[in-house]
Amino acid sequence: MMDDTEMPERPPTYDSMFINSIDTLQGRQIDQKMNRYPEWNVKPPLFTPFRPKRQRFWQEPVDDDAMYYEEPALLKGMIRKGIPPPLRCAVWMSNVVQSCNPHESLKYAHEYRTLAKVRALDGAYDSLYNNSLKKEDVKPMFFGNTIIEESVAGYKGSEALWRCLFGLHSVLGVVDYAPIVPALTKVLLSHMGESYAFCSIREMAHHSTWYWATSKSEHAAYKQAFLDILAKLHPSTSKTISEHGISDDYANAIFADFFQTILPEEGVLRIMDIYTLEGMKVLFRVGVAFAVLFHRQWKEGACYKSDDCWKTLVDFGKKVNIGTLITKAYGVHGKGVRKRFRFPRRPILQRIIKLEEDRYWRENENGVVEAPSVNPLGLVVPPNDEKHAQPELSQSSAVRCRLAEWLPLALRYTKLDLIFSTNHHGRTLENFYRESKRAKHTIMLIEPLDAPNTIIGCYASQTWHPSSRVYGDGGCFMFRIATDESKSAENSKCWKWQYPESKSFDDDDASVNSKTAILEQYQVGTREYFSMGGNAKGGAGLRLNEDLTRGESNKAAGFENEPLPGEEMFEVGLVEVYQLVREMDGLPIH
Repeated sequence: MMDDTEMPERPPTYDSMFINSIDTLQGRQIDQKMNRYPEWNVKPPLFTPFRPKRQRFWQEPVDDDAMYYEEPALLKGMIRKGIPPPLRCAVWMSNVVQSCNPHESLKYAHEYRTLAKVRALDGAYDSLYNNSLKKEDVKPMFFGNTIIEESVAGYKGSEALWRCLFGLHSVLGVVDYAPIVPALTKVLLSHMGESYAFCSIREMAHHSTWYWATSKSEHAAYKQAFLDILAKLHPSTSKTISEHGISDDYANAIFADFFQTILPEEGVLRIMDIYTLEGMKVLFRVGVAFAVLFHRQWKEGACYKSDDCWKTLVDFGKKVNIGTLITKAYGVHGKGVRKRFRFPRRPILQRIIKLEEDRYWRENENGVVEAPSVNPLGLVVPPNDEKHAQPELSQSSAVRCRLAEWLPLALRYTKLDLIFSTNHHGRTLENFYRESKRAKHTIMLIEPLDAPNTIIGCYASQTWHPSSRVYGDGGCFMFRIATDESKSAENSKCWKWQYPESKSFDDDDASVNSKTAILEQYQVGTREYFSMGGNAKGGAGLRLNEDLTRGESNKAAGFENEPLPGEEMFEVGLVEVYQLVREMDGLPIH
């Protein structure tokens, strides 16, 4: 007789089996035994789901969504302990998909752990090389990484690495500088098939602000922001590293080589376990923790064997306890109650990076550093019928070129897809919110009737919706584009949000400060109006009323913009809102 707690087994299907890890790079065998990891399941779900005590075998099985539900804190805790090697391919892939698609259900991301997605991923990758590219044309792409070629010389799967990087370069277009990309691809291929590694790195590229720097200026800002944080949290450690002249080498080992020059392979894999879900912040955390542990041993003389500090640091890294390193990375920094600091939250970290990038451009404005040239954004042309709105304000390639120039690098190789037009959907906020509810990254183009040959607008980093709270982030910006080519260069301008010159890590006081509240009015949506930016007098950088017929534009804190159309109050003509979609497959950017 069947026990009350037993459930009849279902026949195996593609979505009931995890994808196995394989070493594509070196061709080594990965032990697939799971008996050493009792906390992990050998088949979906990843962890044993909760089952109500009163459930009997004759009752309906738990809902699929419940089966795929995982407590985020549980997943984070488990991957920080380390993912079993047989499951690394499955969990790395689903972590990346989950982080890059926060709007999707967990079930959507977890499908990528299983055999259900193998054909789709393999087919898409094969199609890339069968239709768009030729394998015989593949050449090494370094993305600014100067040591990757030497590090994979003689590896069985080195050609797979170059194919992944060449395909990524072809999909994204010209990437200015991203030296960590080859290093990441190398690590991914140690436990993933070629198509899975390519899909993972491509998803990261479309969500690059979560994972890596995409230009020389941003890369320099990441390194300097790390050194700033280290100096704030651990001044003596920072001083030692600086005095011995290894600050730049150490920062490059983190943000260009993904710790591969200073940690053993298992340590790098443990960091990748966390990185796929939590993104670039783990690099900052582990980098600070490693420096602190090294400095402690250095002071005690336990690892002081040579005057060459860098060689000593590398030797220490090969012997460091990875569990201790990860524990330290997620602990509290400093000694004593009054001197303890928690690691900066992600918004604070992004502010510091933005400040350092602005400083980089100021220091190099008269030097040889040049901003990369850009191509116009693509444009999705809808069917010419009554069911679809037709784009008008974005028809000019000059307009789309300006927009591409101002967008973050990760969004420059996208297309504009019209989702709202007052000519088609009418002039109501309700319709605007309804049509925009599924779009995260949007560009709004507005025709001010009082300023001919001018288009004004804004880029919003989060979905427009009515809310009692402010939303958005410092990635938002406002702009004015002169459509008259003779005046385009002098009259077209973009105003990006900038944080004041301060590197405070403790924002508890700032969060309740009225000036900060005004400064961080990125996006405001109500039933009466929507706006971007604000000032102490109650004005906004850009605001449209409820029927989208009148607007106002004032100088906004953080943006420091001029009135966009030239006058503070203006009549509104055509309004169009575009979502950004990927060039490759037309999927919205999230």
